[in-house]
Amino acid sequence: MIPAFKIGFRIKVALWFVTVLVFVALISGLIYAVAGLVFKGRNDDGLITYSYGEKGSRMSEYQVSSSEYVESGKAFIDFSRIASDCGFTVSADEGEIKYIIDNGSNDSVKFYYDSRFAFVNDFAVFLSENVRVSQNGHVLVPEDFITGFVNGVEVLFSKSKISVEYDPDEIGFIPNKNPIPPIET
Repeated sequence: MIPAFKIGFRIKVALWFVTVLVFVALISGLIYAVAGLVFKGRNDDGLITYSYGEKGSRMSEYQVSSSEYVESGKAFIDFSRIASDCGFTVSADEGEIKYIIDNGSNDSVKFYYDSRFAFVNDFAVFLSENVRVSQNGHVLVPEDFITGFVNGVEVLFSKSKISVEYDPDEIGFIPNKNPIPPIET
């Protein structure tokens, strides 16, 4: 027969063991939750999600290099893809590329590679960042060009995602309403 004090001791050890397990589980859960909040949206592999598509249709998504599509907290938008999907006429040479909207308005934009200078409907504009060409040969323009000079395209940008939604029927370029006056000499 087992003495009563040994049964009580075994129950105390079992309760202590269960208490320690519950405490470790709670602490581990708390650490996991805090780490999830701290690292949310951060991609260690340098990739972010780029989604685009026509308004009201299914968005295409793929991974892009964050170093290529984001700089100094600004997103770069794949203008070549928008132009292709919306049927723009494109002409280019070594230093520049021109897009013309084929909707009767003949709105156009001309970009100069690796430059902040552009023409929107024959008005000179300065972009916040240089136009660049991606590794796959697409023209990337700063997000604020799209939001400031292009109708019919909506851009949403977060740490982990760039989303571009367009309406081909509403696409148009807004000329600079306050052009820089020429310098008289």
